[in-house]
Parts: sequence; C-alpha cells; structure tokens
Amino acid sequence: DMVSTAGTITNLYVNINTAPALTQNISFTLMLNGNSTALTCTISNTATTCNDTSDSIAVVAGDKVSIRYITSLTATVTAASHWGFLFKPTIDGESLVLFGGGTPSATATNYSGIFERGNYNATESNVQQLSQGNHTLKKLYVVLNTDPANGAGVQSYAITVMKNGVATNITCTVTEGSTTCSNLVNTANFVDGDLVDYRIVPANTPVTSVMHMGLVSLIKRRRW
Repeated sequence: DMVSTAGTITNLYVNINTAPALTQNISFTLMLNGNSTALTCTISNTATTCNDTSDSIAVVAGDKVSIRYITSLTATVTAASHWGFLFKPTIDGESLVLFGGGTPSATATNYSGIFERGNYNATESNVQQLSQGNHTLKKLYVVLNTDPANGAGVQSYAITVMKNGVATNITCTVTEGSTTCSNLVNTANFVDGDLVDYRIVPANTPVTSVMHMGLVSLIKRRRW
C-alpha cells in the first residue's frame, strides 16, 4: 500500500482465521519499501492474534508498506489474515487511507470503494461508500506492479476520486514508461452522507497490473 503523508507507524496488530496448530507458528513483519522493519509479531500454537506495541518506524509520502508472513515447517496456512497499525501523522489531523490491491480491467472503466481491497465493478453504484464526518481528501498516490506499456501505441490508467457520482479534481494518470503517479495539489471536501469511490479508466488496453493507492483524510479539529 502507498503511504500518502509523513508520520510514524506503531502498534502492529494481526489476526488470522485459523490457528497455526500445536508447536507451530506464523511470524508477521511490516515491510517498508521491500525491507523488513522492527514491527513484527508471531502467532503460535492455538492462538489467532499477535501484536507489537513497543516498536515504531518513520514513513514519508511515497513509501510502500506491506506485510510479510513466514510459517514454520508444518504450520497451518490461514485462508485469511487481517492486519492494522496506529499512524501518528507529522501534520496534525491527517490520517492514511490505504486502498487498492486488486487488478482492474484493462479494457473497461472500473469503480471501487476507497475502503475496498481490489473489489472492482463496472457499475459505480455497486461500490460507492458513505462518507462519515466532515473531512477533506487529498494527496493521491498510485503505484502499479507493472508498466502499462503493451508495445503498441501509448497505454495508461487514469485514477480519479469520485464524489456523489461526479469526478473530483483529485486525479492522476500512470502512463507507459512509469508505474506511479500522484496529485498533491487538488482536494475534495466531504460531509456526512456523501458518496465516495474512485474510478479507473484504462486507455489502449494497457498491461493488466495490481494497483495500490493512498490518500490523506484531513479532519480539522474544532476549537471551542
């Protein structure tokens, strides 16, 4: 996932659906730009959770974070795992919105919710999500696993944040020869009940690729 603003990550929590089995374990490590960090924990025997609440790492905008797991020789590999962490922003009021992780269509317009994990749909209303509270979305970062170039013409993916079915100015395009894009200028304000999602528009049948994105949600504190 793409980090969209600077801060500190701490308090790693992991949950799995199936315990590793007696005398077996699964270790989890938060990865930063492909390298292991100090944030790590191990689930052993019949447990299904672990955490690391003592270590922390610093991140900046454009960093990539992921989770790595290593199993003991005969540990049961769980069908699903869930992980999360506490983010302390450098800029007060900012929070991370990490999304994507799937492979959108290379031939048709896709939509997905910003809290979905790669659930793409050709019908926007199927994936729109309700906004909660007054906040501002900004600082879009996008990374693809693969260059969109297919060797014939110019290929690209255009990513746009949507508000109530209308495109916002938060948009960027990953064009062949690159795997990233960003928009650090435009913002969009949301209130309770607004519908939010994002749109991906491919051009000239780009190479299919897993796509990861990040946004910042800014909540302004009330002053009494």
